[in-house]
Amino acid sequence: MKNRSLFCRLTAAALALLMLASFPACVNQPDDPSESGSDTPSQQVTDVPTDSVTDTQGDETEPADPDEADAVLTPDNAVVVTSPYAAGWEKTAAEELAAELGLTVVSDTEIPEGKSRLAIGYTTMNEAFGADFDAWGDLGYAVTSVDGDVLVAANSQTGMAAALSAFRAALTSEKTLPAATDMVVKASSDSEVTPLYQGDWGDNVAHAANLANTVGTHYGDIRRTLWTVYNKHVILHYDMKKEHCLTSIENEYGIPYAFNTGEVYVADAQGKRYYTTSSKVQGRTNTYQMGFYYSSAHILDEGFGLRTSDTGIHNLSVDRTFHLYADKVNLVQHLTTTGGEATGISSYGQIYRLDAGRVKSLIIKDGSGTHTTLDGVDFTTCEYVGFDMERAGVIGFILLPYEDNEGKLTVTLKDGIYTVEQHIENDTDAVYPHHAHLYFGMRLYTRADHDLEAFTRVAEAERKPLTALEITKRLDGAAYVGYDALRGAYRFDVQGGDFGNNYYNAPNQVFTVNAAITADTLDRDIYVYTHTASGCLESAVIMDEHQTLIPIPLEVTKNFSGENEDSMYLPGDVSYGETFFPLTLKAGETKKFTVLNLYQNWGKLPLKQLSSIQFVAPYYHLSTGVTETNCIAPSFVYGKDNWLLPDFRAMSAPLWASQPQHTAIGQLFVVRYDTADRVTGNLENYRNDIDSYGPVYADVTMDYLAQDGAIHVTYRHVEMPQTDENRTYYSLRVDVLEDVTFKDFKSDFSLFCFNGRHPKFNKLGYLDENNTHQVIDLGIASASRYDRFFKLGSEYPFFDYYEPLATDAVNFALIVKDSHIVIDGKEFTGGFLMRDRYDGSLNFGDLTLDLGEVTLKAGDCICVDYILLPWGFVDSKNDQNVLNVRQDSCIDPYKLTTEAGTVLEDVYVPKVRVGEDQTAVFTLTGGDNNGVVRVYGLTSYRRPVIEERVNGEWVTYKDTTNRDYDGYMIYADGDGTYSVAFAVPMTDAPEGGRTFRVIGQ
Repeated sequence: MKNRSLFCRLTAAALALLMLASFPACVNQPDDPSESGSDTPSQQVTDVPTDSVTDTQGDETEPADPDEADAVLTPDNAVVVTSPYAAGWEKTAAEELAAELGLTVVSDTEIPEGKSRLAIGYTTMNEAFGADFDAWGDLGYAVTSVDGDVLVAANSQTGMAAALSAFRAALTSEKTLPAATDMVVKASSDSEVTPLYQGDWGDNVAHAANLANTVGTHYGDIRRTLWTVYNKHVILHYDMKKEHCLTSIENEYGIPYAFNTGEVYVADAQGKRYYTTSSKVQGRTNTYQMGFYYSSAHILDEGFGLRTSDTGIHNLSVDRTFHLYADKVNLVQHLTTTGGEATGISSYGQIYRLDAGRVKSLIIKDGSGTHTTLDGVDFTTCEYVGFDMERAGVIGFILLPYEDNEGKLTVTLKDGIYTVEQHIENDTDAVYPHHAHLYFGMRLYTRADHDLEAFTRVAEAERKPLTALEITKRLDGAAYVGYDALRGAYRFDVQGGDFGNNYYNAPNQVFTVNAAITADTLDRDIYVYTHTASGCLESAVIMDEHQTLIPIPLEVTKNFSGENEDSMYLPGDVSYGETFFPLTLKAGETKKFTVLNLYQNWGKLPLKQLSSIQFVAPYYHLSTGVTETNCIAPSFVYGKDNWLLPDFRAMSAPLWASQPQHTAIGQLFVVRYDTADRVTGNLENYRNDIDSYGPVYADVTMDYLAQDGAIHVTYRHVEMPQTDENRTYYSLRVDVLEDVTFKDFKSDFSLFCFNGRHPKFNKLGYLDENNTHQVIDLGIASASRYDRFFKLGSEYPFFDYYEPLATDAVNFALIVKDSHIVIDGKEFTGGFLMRDRYDGSLNFGDLTLDLGEVTLKAGDCICVDYILLPWGFVDSKNDQNVLNVRQDSCIDPYKLTTEAGTVLEDVYVPKVRVGEDQTAVFTLTGGDNNGVVRVYGLTSYRRPVIEERVNGEWVTYKDTTNRDYDGYMIYADGDGTYSVAFAVPMTDAPEGGRTFRVIGQ
């Protein structure tokens, strides 16, 4: 696999499974009891036996007939068989085994006679093996030998890994599989299991927990021409350069429904159609909104292959939009006139094609009812169609109740292909000026089961939006707007705030939506969002009708006006702030709730939040109150530049005169390297998990894979509501998946890199190898280029740049808190190097290791916990700020000890679990400014009693304003219990720390 990119070959789900299966044990990873064990958007990993010939129920499997022939798997005697409709991980398994055995891979449509056939996965040979895939569950597998042929099969990447292990164990040294080989492991499905939660909102809490962190996008090749979007139930691969269509639509296990489909077309006045598959322009991607449950993902700029004005439609461009929710996706097409006016448009639409040979059954709904064939369907009133596809499950297409123009849904069968088309007729005399917009869309339904009745229930609910939604208490201009059919969510509008007013004049102001939603005769899983014209929205929470916080995280997304990131498609760059969350309702049930949109304070302290913000690339925005601290670009800022933190602001710098913001510093780059054979290890982000959105603290983990497939990198980014500095807490983990060689590691591998972007720095501070603080005058004003290394000490080493030669600039520091490094299978204790470079215009500072010429082996890992610190201002005379943070975050950090309850290990966030009596008593020491505590194991989401021991007496902890609901956050932790987080000011803490008692209610 050395020269074959895993990134190019694996789906998002397969990548996640591979990562977990490949990781060695490595210290310094947070022991977070809230983690549910989910490793893909839809699947939990359990240990599947790989050496047993009995199933997990303990039943003996029937041995094969001993008179049957052994399978001789040598080049002269056998071939590997796979299906054109195999999942990516099945194709990879087939290629791996073929390489190991020296065999040829053939399609199951061209199986040769006279040779043993090693069938990998689901093929046309299933009946001959008696294979029952449905009986194996998500994680089960089979290894079977029948009449000299062999089946190695499973329903998921995890199951296939177990199957391959069992196959290799059974294979003899002569490359023979005995005829008696008949192994089956049956594993039950864990994919939808979420523990029950108690109370009126228990179903909603469990529902939200099951949906969280299951949507995402990532690139699939080195040049970023292939793009993948996924959620719990579907994986969509798109080719933006060559095919300009969905190259595959797959279920959550990577099993395909269809290939090379999803064309968008437009027809001229003569009815001639032009398709996006003929686009001369390579598409580009962006994700405007992203988070827990929802992403607005876009493929932009594609056209219809028209370069001249021979027709009146040559100015049209496509914004292909995926309104991607955790459990559904709307395929919305946005046609825009981009080069002048467009005329003569007679129709437009989108098309999806399915292989009829794989369709087991179908259901289609028109104005007269449902049909199970196309015979007699009235396509002028057709609403939806669903297909039960062999092995893959159900795929369906639902017209959205979009009042402007939902068009017509037609389904045809010709030459063995079902064609599903949304078609919109248009007035050919209409003239569309520059920046005119046409929208249309369908909902795509996919499930890995074969339940067409379930599809019908979902389709009926989508076609008939709820109408019993209301504002129950009119505050802050709150109003119900309606069902946003294209987006697929119910919208409430509300007023909003701004930076200046909420920082200076009204820090405790919240904007409130008090609402009630009543289901009709159908059970409903819906999404709700609030909308404000304010682009400054920071965070949000939801409460029940008793003003109690509900442990459902609210996803906040927004846009600042004025940057005009995509002026072609979004002229005017209108600001907005939106809050998304899911609800589940039984038929006839009413849910009353309150959404609070938050800006500056949460309780007596500024809130801390992570939201997403519209930019030229997918983008997270973090702030303390309305004051921006960091911004994260998981896919990097301008293409594959590895620039991770584009805005990195020093809280210790003065506020701007224009608004309550601070100056940002430089460029910060994630892991970058060049191998001995000059392969550049550019990373691609493929998954993000948000553990805490706020409003008490922010915690997100981002996963990356290098383009050569050899290195996997994980970053954890943690922020607390600190006001004196912007201590950005990071945990970096580098895992080696394949052996990779470096000629000079210290020059070729950067664990983290900083440059000033604009300012030059005249001073460098660092902790030398003798653990002595050193300061060097760099003489930048007269310096020539240089490149040098400093060996750092062992006692919380650091380096910093300060004294910038600019009028408005801040300084930078990196402080190492802890590390664990395994090189060539052995613990490395050689310490870190700091690389100090100057290219004539910018300083560069890298953290690296002095390994010389080295080969990192599969299983090696580099784990580093460090603090990234923008600090001070141009007038800083020394780096005392850095020494202070080294003291309060490394030498004497936040530390928790207990009198009752159990301490839970975490690198940065003090955590404790209550005892059986629902009580924890603990003392917090160390640190500085505003720390955070999280208490686990609560059986109720009602606010627990939080008390502090003052002068020997227990008193209520005064972390709230005059509202008893604020100052804390409640979480559902995936195991049926809850946790609570609250902030604790530690600057003036007593010498022995602050002691708290938390009692669950």
